[in-house]
This record gives sequence, structure tokens and C-alpha cells, in this order.
Amino acid sequence: MASVAKRFKSSEKEDGIYEGFVHQVSAVIESASKRRYFTAILQQADKCSRMVVFDVQKHNFFQCAEKDRSPLKVSGVGMSPSRQTAGQNDLLVNHRSIVNSVKRVDFLFSEPAQESIQEKNINEILSDGREFQKVNVTAKAVKLCEEGDGVTRQKVVMKKATYIIADATASVPLTIWGNNLMNIDCWYSFSNVSVRRYLGSTVLTTTAETIISTTVAQATTVVFKEDSSEIIRGEIASAEAKVVHVCPKRHEITSVNVDSPITRCEMCKTFWKTKYVTKSVSVEVMVDVGHKLVPVTLGTVLVKSLLGVDVLLLSADDLVSSLLAHKMLQMPRPSKRSMAAKKRQAALKSTEVKCCEEF
Repeated sequence: MASVAKRFKSSEKEDGIYEGFVHQVSAVIESASKRRYFTAILQQADKCSRMVVFDVQKHNFFQCAEKDRSPLKVSGVGMSPSRQTAGQNDLLVNHRSIVNSVKRVDFLFSEPAQESIQEKNINEILSDGREFQKVNVTAKAVKLCEEGDGVTRQKVVMKKATYIIADATASVPLTIWGNNLMNIDCWYSFSNVSVRRYLGSTVLTTTAETIISTTVAQATTVVFKEDSSEIIRGEIASAEAKVVHVCPKRHEITSVNVDSPITRCEMCKTFWKTKYVTKSVSVEVMVDVGHKLVPVTLGTVLVKSLLGVDVLLLSADDLVSSLLAHKMLQMPRPSKRSMAAKKRQAALKSTEVKCCEEF
């Protein structure tokens, strides 16, 4: 009980009660651990605080309060060090928290000041790898590693591409969501990109607020050396496949009957002819490399090259069975990310991926 009390202790209000106006209510987001939440900014009398709300049933209530500029009183609020701003705390709201509208507060409604985002070089970003912080950076695109479809935390399917970008200090992977493809060996200015962690390493990803613009060439970049000699070679110990169906508006559809002529998308509340619903494949396998299980993610392109068939015609169970029928897998591990962009970058070395009965 002491640990719970400590976690929910507020340094400003011992009872954990906050009043104010809400701003910037986000869409409902699903974390990597499948936990759903949304965020908002709470404008208090003397400052603004970021709120993380884990009770998504309150989402519409917060949206209405923002639209109507109606102040809220939130009690049973916890606190946690901010994952975006050093030295600040986020307010945590869960299903035990109580949220009510109040008639008035002792201060006026005002828009929160825009968040100050620091300009950093890549080495500074790697040295301070706090996840979810926002940064500005100028760098050169030196390599296209992967491109295809991805599912955002808002359950929207979007085009995405992963690059290696570099400046004079270091290099880092950057995932771009949407159709903003970059030219290799060109310099770009990236405003409002988010710092994340992937396979234990610091990476960057774009957000809805990210702005990418070309800029003049800077100083020479660090020499980027691709570790193409490292090979994942071992027995496929497990496989888990996910087939994602997507409506023409790029929303993920959780259940599709391919024999039905019509499919409903719950995200856009629209009935579509099933023939216009597309799908993509994502496979997670565990490979036994020297008695150590190594996780490997395979997209549609790589799975197709592995099995030599049109994987979009197979069910998730058929994909798993086909992969586990092969005893071994061998493929390069390029900076912990798969290679799926051979067509777009002819200058890159082709990725050799193969399954076989035995080596």
C-alpha cells in the first residue's frame, strides 16, 4: 500500500485534486503493450500540465469539455515523471479517478503556450534518449532501410519508410509516416520529431505535427558503415502472424468475412465492397541463434521472398504453418531492421533472405 500511495502522491496537492480547462485532447491511442489511453493538456491557474488518461470511456467527456471550454475537476490523480519534458510531471488519470464539470474556476480560459522544442544534433539526441521527447534536427538521408504499410497507435494504416539519417556527430534511424519520401544524400530539416526506443536503441519517428523541409548541405557527415556481415542464422523457434485488413480510407478493420460482398469499417462508419478492402501481413518470429532467441520482424515483402508464394492469399494460421515447416532461417541483420526497399534504392546491396530444410 505504501508504494501505491507514494505513486499517487502529488507534490502540490496532497489530495490529488486538480481544476482547470482541458486542451489538445488526443485520439485514443494503443500502446505497444495494448493498453489504451489518450492525452490532454490541463490549464491550471499558474501552469499547464500534461494528462495521461487510461480510462478511455472518459474520452468523449474530455472532448466535449474542450469544445465547450467547460472547466473540469479531477480527483484521484496520480503523478509520474514526464517522458517528454525533463523536470516536470505528468498527471495520471485512471478508472478510479473522478472527473466532474464545475461551473467556474478562479482564472480565465487561455490557450496554452506552444511547447518549446530544442534543436539538437544526433549525438545529443542519443545521449539523452528520453522516450517521447520532441526535438528538431538537421541531417542528411544516407540510406533507405525499409518501406511499406504500418499501423499507427490510433489504428490507422499508413505508408511508412525507415531511413538512416546522419550529421557530423552520429547517425540514427528515422521512421517517416505518410508519403513524405526523401532523396538519399540530400539534407533535410526535421521539426517536431519524437524520440522512441526500438530493440533497445534510440530511434526517431515523425508525428502529425512534424514538418520536413529540404535545406542546404551542412558539414560532412559521419561515415555510416552498414554492418552487413552480421547474419541471423538459426532455427525458427516460433512464429506469430498478423493479417491486417484495410479499408480505402486506410483504417484497420478487425474482422473481415472474405465471402461477404460488403464489409463495415467501424473507424469511418462506412460500408465498403469487400473487393476494395486490401490487406498486408506482419510476422514475428523467434530464431534460435547460438541458443539465444532473437526476435525478427518480417513484413509482406520479406515473407513473400521467404515462402515464394503470394502471402496475401494465405490466412495467418497458414503463414505460421508454412514458416514453421522450415527448420532454419538465414538473413542479414542490418542495424536491427529488415531490408525491404531494394527496388527504390538500386545502389543498396540486395538483401538475401532464405528458408531451407537444413544448412
